[in-house]
Amino acid sequence: MYYNKSMIKFVDFKKHVADGKFEAAYAMMGDDDFLRHSAIGMLEKLVEMPQLNVACYGDDSDVGEMIANYGQLPMMSRYKLMKCSFENKPFGEVERFLNNIRKNPNPASIVTFDAGTLPNCLAGGNVGKYCVVDCARLDKTMVLRWLADKSKRMNAPVSRDAAALLADYCCNSLMRIDTEFDKLASVRCGETIEESDVRTFVVPDGEFKIYEL
Repeated sequence: MYYNKSMIKFVDFKKHVADGKFEAAYAMMGDDDFLRHSAIGMLEKLVEMPQLNVACYGDDSDVGEMIANYGQLPMMSRYKLMKCSFENKPFGEVERFLNNIRKNPNPASIVTFDAGTLPNCLAGGNVGKYCVVDCARLDKTMVLRWLADKSKRMNAPVSRDAAALLADYCCNSLMRIDTEFDKLASVRCGETIEESDVRTFVVPDGEFKIYEL
């Protein structure tokens, strides 16, 4: 999908993090914002005192500052996290940063790139210098498993037909499913969420409407 030699499916990323054998840099790529943010969140949980050991960088960030921060040790934590979100950062600046990571690895620093689609600065010669975490939308079977787990955690029962219709209405987007399920659970106040509730309170995604046609 991203022509990267190193790729991990989101469903396998939790085990990867638990194993503790981290890559220097991860690119969270895919069309599900919820999965991308969840993947970054798994790494952020490794960091103690995040106010000191989590830094965010964007297009305007100075690459020299990023390189310097990468090489420093964390403060009172085993790891530190550098969260990057680039859209229009020059290719050469990102190349310089990634090359520095490869030449001067710091096992205490973990870098993430958050991108729904592959930005130019991570394409071309920079591909292969980071590990891709595939955060594309899950298939319906996985979505329904996730919904069952959320239903149990919230003590908000949902019928199988309602869960299936919610997944269809939201085109398997966990970001939207998460929001809509919270709304339905609030409306039902502990009673089982039924298919009729989904039809009444959830507006189908445009993709679903086109599919129905």
